[in-house]
Amino acid sequence: MKYLKLKDFNLRLLFSKKENSFLVNKFLFVNLLNNNKILPVKLINYFLALKKRKKFFFSNRMVNRCVITNTDKSTFRSMKVSRRIFRDLLLVGIIPGHKKSAW
Repeated sequence: MKYLKLKDFNLRLLFSKKENSFLVNKFLFVNLLNNNKILPVKLINYFLALKKRKKFFFSNRMVNRCVITNTDKSTFRSMKVSRRIFRDLLLVGIIPGHKKSAW
């Protein structure tokens, strides 16, 4: 289980790094085109190649895991807690607002 948690963490870290570099390159490309300056052909080809490539091939491999039990089954995205732990937290009263959770 610890290995899967570490693997998921590394995938998320790599994804965020790639996403940040993609956004920076997109920002530069748009701003350089709007300046109406003559750009070198190599730079234009580089930005066009970035635009054509697939976004990220591994983003679908990231798994939402429960923070407490580290299970990947039935995990709520908003709270990052599995369904069983969520029910226990509701029963104790840590999470307010759900009325039908008691039984």
